[in-house]
Amino acid sequence: CPYSQVIGRSSNEGFRTEAGGSRLNMANHRVGFMSTPFAQQVPHRIVLPGMRLRRAHPDDAQAVFEYRGRPECQAYVSQTLTSVEETRTMLKDRLANPDCVMWVIQNSGRVIGDIGGRRFHPESLGPAPQEWDFYLGYVLHPDVWGQGLATSAVAALVPRLHAAGIRRINAKVLGPNEGSIRVLLKNGFALEGCEHAAVLGRDRTWLDDHLLAHYRDDRNSQSRQGERR
Repeated sequence: CPYSQVIGRSSNEGFRTEAGGSRLNMANHRVGFMSTPFAQQVPHRIVLPGMRLRRAHPDDAQAVFEYRGRPECQAYVSQTLTSVEETRTMLKDRLANPDCVMWVIQNSGRVIGDIGGRRFHPESLGPAPQEWDFYLGYVLHPDVWGQGLATSAVAALVPRLHAAGIRRINAKVLGPNEGSIRVLLKNGFALEGCEHAAVLGRDRTWLDDHLLAHYRDDRNSQSRQGERR
């Protein structure tokens, strides 16, 4: 059962939901490098039944590479990690970006995944918007797939992101990654659209690209009511 992953697929370091996670693509979105670092506006630790989320650190590189380096966790991403040093560099880059935030997920003291993303100002046809949106991504070790840990991590993070001023949380998931779509739908995300045959897979088959979103207001419930009609 795949979930979601935060791995870049462009020089602008987007994030996508992956097998074991979700992804996002930050190209063409404006970020706010002059504002207060986002990591200072969200909790450093989140304690949940059976697991906890804590802020990632470069010293987590070995543990993170143990799952991110696996083929199952690289199935639907363009930027793959091939060594602990590459993983350490990725962590340093994410933590140095004031609009990024990343937590590792621990179960019985073991790092079994990560979750996070990047905030950005949405597009505008006129004045620069003051609101912030967020691209969410996450990845879990295949050993813990199917245990509800991704669902719990997303459930814990969504209200905290909105409380920190995020208007809309986006997640992009490739079609074969049905497990991650279920995780997001369970957490109240609305499936807003699909770009058919939009991404070329490693086996040279074209994959559908799904966009899901969760709003700070009640737009998600309104969307689900519209689907039922």
